[in-house]
Amino acid sequence: EKARELQLYGVLAAAQMQGLDVDQILNSVASCHLIVDLTHLTFVDSTGLILLLKIKKTVASSGHTCLTCGASTNVTQMLRVTRLNHFFPSLQDIQKARDALDDIICS
Repeated sequence: EKARELQLYGVLAAAQMQGLDVDQILNSVASCHLIVDLTHLTFVDSTGLILLLKIKKTVASSGHTCLTCGASTNVTQMLRVTRLNHFFPSLQDIQKARDALDDIICS
């Protein structure tokens, strides 16, 4: 099955979200398995978390899997504080996420 990888960089907050075409992002992941690589994401606020939730919901609504990987301490802490850490369990790195997705697709 088709899978994509989305890499996020820097800060994902309200100010940075103004420059993103959220509809385009959601359309690009609407019908495929997805790995969201958070390795280079240094900070996320509530607006950024809403985007992550929209991405996960969009992927899941088409019957596909959305995995996250490489979350920094700051991002992991934000997920924990908002109690979204169970909704976005982060695998260690992109290769572990690829392997996990392969296992899901092949099972």
